[in-house]
Amino acid sequence: MNFLSLLFGVSTVDELKTEFADELAAEDIDGLVGVADETYPAKKGAKKDLYEENMRRKQEGENPKKWPEGFTVGCSYLTQLGCFAGLQCRNTAFARALALALVFPLLGVDYWLTDDNDCYNDILPDRVKCLVHKLRTRARSDERVSELHEAGELEELREYLEDEYETAYEEIVATLREEHPSFWDEDEEEFNGPVSTNAIEGGNWRLKYGLGVPYARCHAARARTSLLALRESMSTFTNGEPAESFAHRHGSFSFEQVLGESSTQPLPPRKEDHVTQAA
Repeated sequence: MNFLSLLFGVSTVDELKTEFADELAAEDIDGLVGVADETYPAKKGAKKDLYEENMRRKQEGENPKKWPEGFTVGCSYLTQLGCFAGLQCRNTAFARALALALVFPLLGVDYWLTDDNDCYNDILPDRVKCLVHKLRTRARSDERVSELHEAGELEELREYLEDEYETAYEEIVATLREEHPSFWDEDEEEFNGPVSTNAIEGGNWRLKYGLGVPYARCHAARARTSLLALRESMSTFTNGEPAESFAHRHGSFSFEQVLGESSTQPLPPRKEDHVTQAA
């Protein structure tokens, strides 16, 4: 699903920048960054199946499976606008062709931000890999991290990782500042563009939480995740306070378009329930 088409009547960020140039300028949005990520909500009954499978594997001396069977939900997101750009919900595993379709609405962003999933390799010209994912991967093979962890020196380990993050953050900001100066705030002397996929990670968590219960059929899960992403994009209240989204202020979508005009027919009279009848 292309949410830019749904919300703004455009297909890509390039078209969005042209059609909504005045609105973006009025809100001091000089650049747009697109992030993409995948999540895997479990299918109905999959967690029980995983438990039973791992019990069998344990008895036979095999390694346990890590994850239950789930749907592949891919999301692309515009951090400056706080809205989803694209969404997929499929039974199949994530692949290069799906990555191409997922990021298509983001064509025209200043840079792309993803994890280190190989499906994005060579298809995003200005791709930036998430700093947090990069450091997690590095930490797994860092001998110093292993030594401190085995010795139980948690405070020293925390300080070491913080220093590693600070160094890596300064390096990536120096590069992005040079390549994308529109995200550098001269007054505050800081880079205000994202360097991690935290925005879409939070969006993925809210989608999984919003599903409420596991679904058995892909089309039902797809409909639910699409509605949740749409509600997020059209938000009027977030983080515990009123916060009207860019899509709500300037977009062309309304729920009335989907639901149709309200009926002028009166509601049927309510039948007395058995409690009233018994009384």
